Amino acid sequence: MSPSRNEGIHERLNVFIGENGAGKSNVLEAIALASAACVKKLDNEFLASRGIRVTAPAFMRAAFETQFTAASIVVSLVDEKHSKVSYTLNNDNAPYSKWTSLPEYTVSPAQDMKLIVDTLMSSVEWNKLTKDEIGKFSDDARHFASVLEELVADVKKDDTDPTHRAVQSSDRKIDVKLDSAVFANVISKAFTSLRPTEWDTNLGNYLIYSPDVQSIRKVEEEGQIEPIGVNGQGLIKLHSVLSESDPVTVNKVKQGLRLLAWFDDFKVETDPETAAKHVSIFDRFLTDGLRYPDQKSVNDGFMLLMLYFTLFVSKLTPSFFAIDNIDASLNPKLCERLVRELATLAVSNENQVLLTTHNPAVLDGLNLDDNDQRLFVVSRDKDGRTNVRRFRKSQRPTDHRLRLSEAFLHGALGGLPKSF
Repeated sequence: MSPSRNEGIHERLNVFIGENGAGKSNVLEAIALASAACVKKLDNEFLASRGIRVTAPAFMRAAFETQFTAASIVVSLVDEKHSKVSYTLNNDNAPYSKWTSLPEYTVSPAQDMKLIVDTLMSSVEWNKLTKDEIGKFSDDARHFASVLEELVADVKKDDTDPTHRAVQSSDRKIDVKLDSAVFANVISKAFTSLRPTEWDTNLGNYLIYSPDVQSIRKVEEEGQIEPIGVNGQGLIKLHSVLSESDPVTVNKVKQGLRLLAWFDDFKVETDPETAAKHVSIFDRFLTDGLRYPDQKSVNDGFMLLMLYFTLFVSKLTPSFFAIDNIDASLNPKLCERLVRELATLAVSNENQVLLTTHNPAVLDGLNLDDNDQRLFVVSRDKDGRTNVRRFRKSQRPTDHRLRLSEAFLHGALGGLPKSF
């Protein structure tokens, strides 16, 4: 998984299919837990506002064996530079207890080794450390042990070394006791300070959107997270802001909405008497002068499309996010075309998005020749554990006349119930 905005990455649009209960939403929520840990907000209120189904801690863990009900949850992610972050989440299952997290970072080989070494040297009197103590690195620092051993050997060999003198005279020098736990903690802090900022700015903003049309329609309702909550709250307020500050983005949303043959335009307006805002939606088939529908009377599909296109084109929304059940309330043919449009927007706006669906038509909007578009089949193995398998074009049935939707319904892709 690659949560950063970068032209070199792939996996821009990722679609997950699978039977009910296979674990599609669990995949999305695992990333959301890592996101919450990244920004150190693991209280239940914040987890729920990210789209996580919050329940008793014991039930948020694997339930295959009794000992798992108190086990740690470990989520690991890797970016396009091969930097890795792992979060170990713990909860003692006591009433009202909160989740805690211990992050572990592994920097990529592409990062500046000299910067890492300089940071560590400025924090520790290396000449006081023995080879045995250097060997007690935390796991994240272990692959730098040989480099650091050579560095310390050089410092010990020559007390007049200019680097050594610089360290000794540094205002940031600290007197480190020769204790492996303290030493590991110093290294952990150094690595944390050097971790890629994308983990904070992109992973930290990850949300799972589960749109609720009634929430989208309510102008006065806002989500705990701005500008758009996980159920779509705040969409109209955002467009009220964008109409004044970013008309280009608003026009991109309108362009997307023209997938609906009847749509002509929309405008966020303010009632002169009540000061309440509403959306006037212009239907090209209606005669001028008639009352145009607003967000309360327009069909559900319009409101959902307005939400989806806004998420993909606005710079105020996360660049890395998920949409659970994107096919809800949409015509099958519209689903197909929508996915094609979103795949293009994901590249042009540097988004990375995870979608779940049960509608076969969504698959027909995918181009598996494009490495930015990927299809994953989620299923449970013979022991009930969730497996995620990427489906590649080379795995399609030999009858290439079959559309992906047809292959899905025929069982050629997997992801269908097997009990009937």
